[in-house]
Amino acid sequence: MDSKFPKIVAKTDIKVGTVLALEKAFVVSPCPFDDAGSNYTTCSYCLKMSLNLFPCEGCTLALFCSKQCNELCLKEYHNTECHVAGFVKNRPDIQIPLRAAIKVRNMCKSWDELVALSNRYNKCFFPQSGDDKAKAIRAFARILIYLTIFSPPTYMILPESDTFDEITKFSKHPSFGLFPFIGKLKHSCIPNTRAAALNNTMALVALQPIKAGTELTITPVFHWLDCPQTKQDRQNRMLWFYRTVCSCVVCEASPHDWALMRQNSQLSVTQRRKHKMIFSNESPENFFEPNKTAGIYKKICECLELLNDVPFSKEYADMYRYFRKCLLYLQDYKSQNIVLDDSIDVYM
Repeated sequence: MDSKFPKIVAKTDIKVGTVLALEKAFVVSPCPFDDAGSNYTTCSYCLKMSLNLFPCEGCTLALFCSKQCNELCLKEYHNTECHVAGFVKNRPDIQIPLRAAIKVRNMCKSWDELVALSNRYNKCFFPQSGDDKAKAIRAFARILIYLTIFSPPTYMILPESDTFDEITKFSKHPSFGLFPFIGKLKHSCIPNTRAAALNNTMALVALQPIKAGTELTITPVFHWLDCPQTKQDRQNRMLWFYRTVCSCVVCEASPHDWALMRQNSQLSVTQRRKHKMIFSNESPENFFEPNKTAGIYKKICECLELLNDVPFSKEYADMYRYFRKCLLYLQDYKSQNIVLDDSIDVYM
């Protein structure tokens, strides 16, 4: 712990492409409703995209892909949330803490247990009282305050298969999830890990070779190589969703610093030879056929590891984008999200 903030470090050396964690969100929130009706394609509980969702019989705002998701959602939080769903449907920053607090209450055997649990979170906010109802209300409020201030939801870009154009792409509609582990990792626009959304689960994948004792970092919004996001776009999103301003080298570098960083990112003879070997037999676009993705993923990870000391080179940027495209196809294979021409192909 450093200044009371958690610091998560690698215990052993980690290679690029290694899956470090597979974490299921405590609760999730689909992308907000918009004029295109994008919210109507996503299950409210597991975030699976489907053309055959059915609504909650109470509020009709929550949609589900299966009877199991419907029953689990009602059991965990929607039995209570249903009554106020219309007030929070477009506010994931409110919906996520509300769902989490309701789920915590439903996990407790009694209100007394919730009161005891909530006392861990800034009990100085409220005066003590002997009234059981007042205690329960304050307990619930403490948890809501804690979740809202200290546990911002994680930004999730889901993969989807467009049945109209027959292409696989990232959705332009972000969803959100509350991840107790991944959500605590330190932010950087040049992180050493990458989170890949698998509906209501996130896979944490090593993006750089990580030495034992190195702190794990992640970009909760966008990597600096994710086009077409600019520095200002990233900083605005960080401020809006996470109430912080990034101070990493990418965001703080002056034009002179950028010139030096690019100048120092010249490939060696060995690096150039390895980079060319990946593309020696066929076009890179052919790598992403279903039967070849897993094999090329391993080669791209090896190349990223070799190019790790030249992160501002064009060759590294190319490898990063192919790495991300590989992840897209692997994410799509696992998630099985189906949509009808509802988003644009981004970050490729």
